[in-house]
Amino acid sequence: MKVAIIGGGAVGMLVAAYFNKANINSVIYTRRREQAQFLHEKGLELIKNGMTTTSKVMALPFSEGLLEDADFIFITVKQYDLDPILDYLKKNKIKIPIVFLQNGMSHTLMISDLYSESIYLGIVEHGVLKQSDNCVIHTGEGRLKIANYSGEPGKIIAISDALNSIGFPIIIEENWYEILAGKLVVNAVINPLTTLYGIRNGGLLENDFYFLNMRSVFLEVIQALALTNIDNLWNDVISICQNTGSNYSSMYKDIEQGRKTEIQSIIGYILEEGEKRMVPMPRLMFLYNSIKGMEAKGKEERND
Repeated sequence: MKVAIIGGGAVGMLVAAYFNKANINSVIYTRRREQAQFLHEKGLELIKNGMTTTSKVMALPFSEGLLEDADFIFITVKQYDLDPILDYLKKNKIKIPIVFLQNGMSHTLMISDLYSESIYLGIVEHGVLKQSDNCVIHTGEGRLKIANYSGEPGKIIAISDALNSIGFPIIIEENWYEILAGKLVVNAVINPLTTLYGIRNGGLLENDFYFLNMRSVFLEVIQALALTNIDNLWNDVISICQNTGSNYSSMYKDIEQGRKTEIQSIIGYILEEGEKRMVPMPRLMFLYNSIKGMEAKGKEERND
């Protein structure tokens, strides 16, 4: 089996490393030619529990197009980098099964006209940090949750079996909306608050005032999305804060390193959904504008 992984970020490299462990051939397609060359020459390094393993990997710049022999495509780029990839897939009428692994839910509005025979949507619950262009740190064990969006649902089983056999669990769910909405709630609560306060994830549980704000934001998200399993979703938020307590959120790291955040695909999407339901969302609007302001300030400081 051969898998094309589009995206050389933390998630793309993490998935590629475990594909190699499961003896699944993979090719990483990167945005920058320099990263592809570095990966090809130096190999892919995975750091877990202080131990480093290096594996040979094939890497190519996405600008050169995909090789034609892939059995599956995993797309791991962030939401705001999806447009050229979707354009390529549509233009070339790619029929290969695809798995989308993104935060947020904006991409669910963009994929209905793809030609792929099977499309899956998933979330990543692992803690992962990109150390360099060829090194990723697996900071916390979790799961991949994947559900069928369209086409034949059984296509993913062989990959699931292979990764489960090496202790990198994939859970096949029935309802894609539920798993994406659950992750969206977690990201919408934890990411902007930890970024605004400049704290690690666990800090939201250690400060009574931060905790009260976390609960208020959570309830506003629930109302905006019209979700009903409130207790389970709140427990998930608490659990993620506990399990990743020493980690900084991806949004925090994006602001720290002067990168664009995923605030649009996370809070922006929720604001759009809440507006449809005429739900008041003052806290979410405050968070959205705050993070967008921090992005703009960083851009000014870099003279972009």
